[in-house]
Amino acid sequence: MNFERITAYQLENFFSHLAEIHMLKMTMHVSIPSGVYIDENKKIHMVSPIKKSLYEHLHCATEEELAKWTPFNKLTVLVQLA
Repeated sequence: MNFERITAYQLENFFSHLAEIHMLKMTMHVSIPSGVYIDENKKIHMVSPIKKSLYEHLHCATEEELAKWTPFNKLTVLVQLA
């Protein structure tokens, strides 16, 4: 995001939306930023984890990567899909 000026209400609104997501227990479905950095040029940088979808993991993985899956991980995926 690039703002010419950063005001308190912009950051407050951002954090209130994150709090709403957390209170609605939607954090499993949303990638929550782990940090916010504002540089000297008034640009906001969000640091968030990169998540990979199940489709990407199954169809773009090599055989060696798929062989590393433990039975517990496979069972967890099956339970989450059910």
